[in-house]
Amino acid sequence: MKKINIIDILIILAIVFVLVIGYVYMSGKNIIKNTDEVIFNLTVEDISLETAAQFNEGENIYNSVNGKPLGIIKSINVYQYRENFFDKNTGEYRQVDKLEHYSVDLKIQTEAEIKDNNYYAADLKIAIGTRAYLRGKNYVCQGKILGVSEVIDNEK
Repeated sequence: MKKINIIDILIILAIVFVLVIGYVYMSGKNIIKNTDEVIFNLTVEDISLETAAQFNEGENIYNSVNGKPLGIIKSINVYQYRENFFDKNTGEYRQVDKLEHYSVDLKIQTEAEIKDNNYYAADLKIAIGTRAYLRGKNYVCQGKILGVSEVIDNEK
């Protein structure tokens, strides 16, 4: 039976070191992701005034599905929610204000990852009509993405 000597131990340590370095490299921690700084529009409809008042410019907003930050609120526009109503007298649809219900349009700035020619923030595809589940300090609600409004040029 052969004894283990110092050279055998050094060879085993070198192999373990190479495996650890390979794992760290392949795990993606050192991979540079393709990103752009973007501002996208999102609308939240049919909410109370108390909920609408919880949105604040400059605050982070999160994807409530996974808890990741979606971006920073850059601007807020609160207005009366309108819904379609069928008028039996005229036989036409028309929009009417729904009392004590509001809509909020948000502009959100984020660093979006580019995958498959689409922008993603907090694992959420930034595309027209995508449903977004939102969370902030004092609210949880859902909204709909209206699209990217601006791509910010960060070239130095």
